[in-house]
Amino acid sequence: MAVLFHVIIVALFVVSFNWSDKPDLAKAGLPVTLISAEALELPRNTPQKEINEEADAAKAQQKAKQTQAKEQAEKKKQQIIAAKAAQHKLENEKKRLSKEQQLKEKIAEN
Repeated sequence: MAVLFHVIIVALFVVSFNWSDKPDLAKAGLPVTLISAEALELPRNTPQKEINEEADAAKAQQKAKQTQAKEQAEKKKQQIIAAKAAQHKLENEKKRLSKEQQLKEKIAEN
């Protein structure tokens, strides 16, 4: 009876598991930066100079991507700051106009 129960549980797991969703390296928790396509493509007897050139090129490309991402983040940050400043200016203008309106109403009452 216990074996049958175990088989049923395993069968339910196998049927309910999403087999089409294959995890990539990042989802599996492996450091993706350690595995590069260039490292896998180099032949076994490649001179160290060429390996270093390939590594430097890959690092430069990665650094360029990081720099671009930082620039985009800084641009978004500046846009947010500008939007908040504009919103603050608009709120101050509304307050000033409402104070002027109240002052005009007081003058009209007198």
